[in-house]
Amino acid sequence: MSTLLRWALALSSAVILTACASMAPAPVTVETPVASADDCACPNDGEEGMTMYPLVLLKAGPRRHEELSDDEATRLQAAHRAHIRSMAEAGHLLIAGPMGALPGDDPIIGIFVFRSGHEEAAQTLPAEDPLVKAGRLRFEYIPWYGPLGLTYNGDPGPLN
Repeated sequence: MSTLLRWALALSSAVILTACASMAPAPVTVETPVASADDCACPNDGEEGMTMYPLVLLKAGPRRHEELSDDEATRLQAAHRAHIRSMAEAGHLLIAGPMGALPGDDPIIGIFVFRSGHEEAAQTLPAEDPLVKAGRLRFEYIPWYGPLGLTYNGDPGPLN
């Protein structure tokens, strides 16, 4: 086999391998069912530095895209923030906040992370949120395992 032919075969093989390696796989969507704390009992709860924190995912409600006046939108947002503040002041909520723009049919708009041991509050208090009541948001409760003694900046100590 001539040297030129060997170089041509090597070059074409390299081009094919490079093209194949750069191909991105098709996205895969996995549906994960929402579970209760009982379904997700952490075998190391309280041990090895892990505990369960109630996590609430805020998602678009059935009335999310309905038009609102500027005054009504401002009023609802202020009431939503006041509700978050009241949950925190009552000692239930660790942290809350909106998510960045996320793609998909059912994006997460925001989260509430409740203090460990506050599962009942996490399953009931979000329903009292003015944006949930107005149908602008809906919520899903999910047990999340995180570091034992999780604190928020400015909080004097462990939240457990």
